[in-house]
Parts: sequence; structure tokens; C-alpha cells
Amino acid sequence: MYSKVIGVIQFSSDPPLRAWLNEVMRDHPSLPYFIKKRIITDNFYGVDIMDE
Repeated sequence: MYSKVIGVIQFSSDPPLRAWLNEVMRDHPSLPYFIKKRIITDNFYGVDIMDE
């Protein structure tokens, strides 16, 4: 699900979202690792972190 959202942002024309994604990709070369790390560190709603 999170990877799909990243994919939508990549094709979006929304400048703030594109800027955020470019910053994330510059700072974190492994996007899957970044996504899993954010799920764990920001797990406000008990999101399941297992790969589907």
C-alpha cells in the first residue's frame, strides 16, 4: 500500500509532494527500508508491518 502511494506521488504534479519525495529519495537510497522504518517509528494506529 505504501509503495503504491509513493508511485502515485512520483507521477503527481503536486510540487510539495514531489519535493518531499525527492528529499526522501536523496536521503534514503533504499525506499522500501525507509517505508518500513517510518511505519515502525510512526506506528500510531497499529499498522501491520509484515510484507503482504
